[in-house]
Amino acid sequence: MAVGEGIQVTPIPWDRVDEVIIPPPEKFADKETKTMRDRSTCLNDVVGREVTLEELGEVLKHSCEKAFGLTMVNTEIFWEKCLATMQ
Repeated sequence: MAVGEGIQVTPIPWDRVDEVIIPPPEKFADKETKTMRDRSTCLNDVVGREVTLEELGEVLKHSCEKAFGLTMVNTEIFWEKCLATMQ
């Protein structure tokens, strides 16, 4: 589950959220929406199908390349290599 700004890919488990996050009434007093559910969605719901993390990665990669005029290259992730050598 994402907290704050970000991309929520999968549906939000509202039953669990409602158990642990109870915002005070003043949080939504001056807002058009009155609950966290009204202010949240997930990418799968917006797109209308399941989006894989690999697909999302490719979309983000392409968007960054286009926006910043660069070419991203797949490389080994440093911390994955470090963790592998520590085991």
